[in-house]
Amino acid sequence: MKNEVSLCMIVKNEENYLPSCLNSIKDIVDEIIIVDTGSTDKTVDIAKSFGAKVYYFPWHNNFSEARNESLKHATKDWILILDADDELSTKNQENLKNLLNRQLDENAIYYFETLNYYGNIVDDNSITINLNPRLFKNNHGTHYEGEIHNQLVYSENKYKAIYQLMQINHYGY
Repeated sequence: MKNEVSLCMIVKNEENYLPSCLNSIKDIVDEIIIVDTGSTDKTVDIAKSFGAKVYYFPWHNNFSEARNESLKHATKDWILILDADDELSTKNQENLKNLLNRQLDENAIYYFETLNYYGNIVDDNSITINLNPRLFKNNHGTHYEGEIHNQLVYSENKYKAIYQLMQINHYGY
């Protein structure tokens, strides 16, 4: 059983990061939803080259607004959230495939580790780690709140937070 997944992203001027991100996930998700908030570089062309559905949304200094716009366009049963400067290693690509091939809890939000690399060298000495909600059931009501530090709000407040051993590399720090 493969759960169908919409990748939802918000982007602006991400031509340097987006190809690596989409290459790491393109064979796992069933659709790619990109909400562009005003790119002036090749971000949109890159997204389209991966078969993404691109939607334009004016930036109002509110990350939740833009993220909610991406959720609105998702048509698959599950939603995966990534940033353009995120990337899955080969090991974690396999981990995600395995997760999606089993029965998921429809009342759960799956939290993955985000490995935030900072500085000019990508190594374990320049890293912070945090948990972020990354995978959840596409039900109309789950949404983001907060202009800058956006938080995922489950529609009925009856969700389970499940920690899933999965790591996403985040390079934009």
